[in-house]
Amino acid sequence: MKILFDEIHETGLTLEIQDATWFPEGDWQRVGPVRADLHLTRRSRQVFLEGRLQYAVRFDCDCCLEAYEDKHDDRFQVEFEYLPPDDPYWHSDAGEHECPEEEMDVVALEEPALYTEAILEQQVILSLPVKRVCCDDCRGLCPQCGKNLNNTPCSCGENEPLSPFAVLAQAKGR
Repeated sequence: MKILFDEIHETGLTLEIQDATWFPEGDWQRVGPVRADLHLTRRSRQVFLEGRLQYAVRFDCDCCLEAYEDKHDDRFQVEFEYLPPDDPYWHSDAGEHECPEEEMDVVALEEPALYTEAILEQQVILSLPVKRVCCDDCRGLCPQCGKNLNNTPCSCGENEPLSPFAVLAQAKGR
């Protein structure tokens, strides 16, 4: 959905989005409904967005390879600023713009409009974990027999040296 800055009243604009057609695809699967609540306020060429995003996805654990569900209820804030095409920001001689600290969290826009689908997609991707683990104490798979150590103990590692460097010590004859 495209929202023009002029459509945002002084009192703000509130949106409730329950359509999941925008939800990004990846190596995960969306589970259940998606809900996004957005509140936008405008001040001149700036728009402040406060949002809440609720969804669940199914991942395969990076350690044990079992599927698990990861529920999210995330709040976020994004500040946008429309900079016209003749603004010096777009025409730096060096091709770069050094941002002062107060501009670091501001998204510069080439047109006075927001695309909610793109914003929500970005927020989902930013909120997904890099390391996907089914639980904090996941024991993973046995490197020799492949059993899921969360479900069944195995005896493969009983005769193994405790240190990965013990093999090197044996190779040196110590």
